[in-house]
Amino acid sequence: LTSFNAHTFLPWSQQERQAGKINTDAFVFRDVFRRTSPNMRLPKVTASFPYAASGSKGQSLVSFRDGGDLITFYSSGKGSFSVMSTSLDEKINDLALQPEIFVPLLYKLTLYSADFPRMAYTIGVDHLIPIDKTLLRLDKETLVKGPAEFIPGLSPMGSSLLVDIQGQVRSSGVYAIIQEEKLAAMLAFNYDRKESDLSVYDLSTLQDSTSFKVWEEPEETNLTQLIESNRQGKQLWRWCLILGLFFIAMEIALIRLWKA
Repeated sequence: LTSFNAHTFLPWSQQERQAGKINTDAFVFRDVFRRTSPNMRLPKVTASFPYAASGSKGQSLVSFRDGGDLITFYSSGKGSFSVMSTSLDEKINDLALQPEIFVPLLYKLTLYSADFPRMAYTIGVDHLIPIDKTLLRLDKETLVKGPAEFIPGLSPMGSSLLVDIQGQVRSSGVYAIIQEEKLAAMLAFNYDRKESDLSVYDLSTLQDSTSFKVWEEPEETNLTQLIESNRQGKQLWRWCLILGLFFIAMEIALIRLWKA
C-alpha cells in the first residue's frame, strides 16, 4: 500500500462496525440502484483494520458509520485496485451474503480500466470515434470496411486520433479500420435503441388528448362501423326508408279496405 501511496493499516481491531453508506456516484455502483433507502441492509463486520492517517485518500465505495472505509478504490497510472479493510470470511464480514452489493462490486471492478474502450457505437449518434495514436497514423491513407466502405476523416486529439465517420454508417454491423492493408481497429455499430422503445401512454392521458380518439368497446364490436359512425354520425336513412314504405303500405290498405 505504501508503494502505491495508499492508506496503510493500523493493527487488527476486534470491534464491530456497521457500514452506513454506498457511494452511488462511483463508477462501481453508478446505475446499479434506482434509489437507496435509509433502512437498506448494508454489510456489518466484527473485526477490521483501521486506516492509518498516512497516504492519499482514495475513492470511498462503501463506508462505515464511524467515517472509515470498508472498501476504497485507488487509481495508479493506467491501473487501479480496491482495498477492503477486513476479511471476506463470512464469520467476520457478511458482504458476500449480500449479492445486491457484492455482485455488481466484483463485476464492475473486473471491467474497470482507465482507458477501457467502448465495445459498440450508435448509428446516427456517434460520429467521432477516438482511436489510440499507436494504432493509426495521421499521414497514412485509411479505409473503413464493413457493410459500407468509405474513407473517414482523421484529426488529432491528445493521445488519440478522431475517426470521423461523416454519417456514412447506416447499417448495423462490425466495421474494420484498415491502414496500409493492415487491420488497425474494429468498430461495432448498432441502431439507436430509441427505435425499439416499448414505452406506452397511460389510457387516461390518451382520453384527455385532443389528438386521439379512444374507444372502450367490447371485442365483438365491428370496428369499421364504429369508425364510420364516428366520422359520419349515426346512419338513420335505412330506418326512414323502412318507415316510409310502411306508411305507404298502410295508406294503400286504408284506401282499398276503408268503406265510405
